[in-house]
Amino acid sequence: SVKTGEKNEETADAVEDTSTEGNMLEDSPEEELPEAEDNKDDNQEEDEKDANKSVPTIELKAYEGPLYSKADDVCYYRIKASVTGEPYPEINFSKDDSLGSLGLDKVQVNLKRDSKTYILTATASNSEGKASDTITLIWNYNRPPDIDLLT
Repeated sequence: SVKTGEKNEETADAVEDTSTEGNMLEDSPEEELPEAEDNKDDNQEEDEKDANKSVPTIELKAYEGPLYSKADDVCYYRIKASVTGEPYPEINFSKDDSLGSLGLDKVQVNLKRDSKTYILTATASNSEGKASDTITLIWNYNRPPDIDLLT
């Protein structure tokens, strides 16, 4: 009978151990801590994204031209906007005779014989601000002479 009592005590101890472990798992505040840490990580990532944001910069450069188009009797330039900023800025040009066919950061400006200059303005804007640049384009092409008219 003593052996039976000892077994019962061992069984009781085992039941207590199991129930104690079960309570620890159910009420464990440690499970909530990783979630709180995850939220801190999310906030930290947002802070890092905010830290990477920057006001735009823009610089206009002619990469082609002045070139003469005899068919249209125009002198044309092709201009590229070099842009920086985070998030990447939207670029707006005051004129684009290519109608967007050169891409988002390039334009073509056609100068007619009667309009000797054009000041192209481009603006880069994002959530952090806005920047502008201008470039003055001049009719600067010596058209070949019309031989027919000279004789």
